[in-house]
Amino acid sequence: MKLKKLYVVDPPLIFRAVLRVFSVFMKQKIIDRLRTVTADEMAAGDVLPLEQVPTALGGNLAEDFIATRARRLKRQDASISELGALVPIPGV
Repeated sequence: MKLKKLYVVDPPLIFRAVLRVFSVFMKQKIIDRLRTVTADEMAAGDVLPLEQVPTALGGNLAEDFIATRARRLKRQDASISELGALVPIPGV
């Protein structure tokens, strides 16, 4: 899967300053994919449709990202455990 666009919501001032400095060395294609926005812009639906904006930022997307990430990590840990059972690790 290819990243088409990355929105950084309410970044600190230092992030914007560093981004401005490093953008001189970045390809235009990468610069075009990275955008800093305010939470108000996200909530107003100016950046993305509200169905794609999390409720924490004023949108309608009710997905719980923390729970989703926890489930993915649990599955990953289970896969690693299964691999460890198949491949003995010396000294363990």
